[in-house]
Amino acid sequence: MKKKGDIWISAVIYIALGVVVLTVVLAAGLPVIQKMKDQYTISQTKEIMFRIDESIRSVYSQGPGAQIPLKTKISRGELKVFEDEKMIIWTFPSKVMKSELNTEIQEGNLQTITTENPILKGKYVVNLSLNYSAQSIDLSMPQQIDFLGVNQILIRNEGASETIPANINISITSI
Repeated sequence: MKKKGDIWISAVIYIALGVVVLTVVLAAGLPVIQKMKDQYTISQTKEIMFRIDESIRSVYSQGPGAQIPLKTKISRGELKVFEDEKMIIWTFPSKVMKSELNTEIQEGNLQTITTENPILKGKYVVNLSLNYSAQSIDLSMPQQIDFLGVNQILIRNEGASETIPANINISITSI
């Protein structure tokens, strides 16, 4: 009779030990997995930003009426087109410090800057931006697009604008 009790006590101890080991592994592994996930999201969106820039420049050089459909998949973060500043900016709160804090990294036309999150300590805000203010490219977005998720957008060369004939208006619309 005494042996049956010993078996149950051993089983409970082994189960408790297994739960403790799993908890320790998950506590150590989840932050690493989250950082890897953030790093992948940043890399994926960086490639999308390069494709958007390449499409805008291609449409610009082809002349009025040229257009390129582009499929985008933004899984996290926020992508916005700022018409007045002639900029496209993706903002993402992350645990990954993509670059030195407050130091701008230039890759072609893509600028990357990482700042410290003012609200959450130990977290950062990564900004990827395309800036067309020094070129004669105007950006317009006739309809507001929520870029989160999968989208089909159309980048179109609308030709010279009436207000500033030297500038070419590039329109970004959802299709």
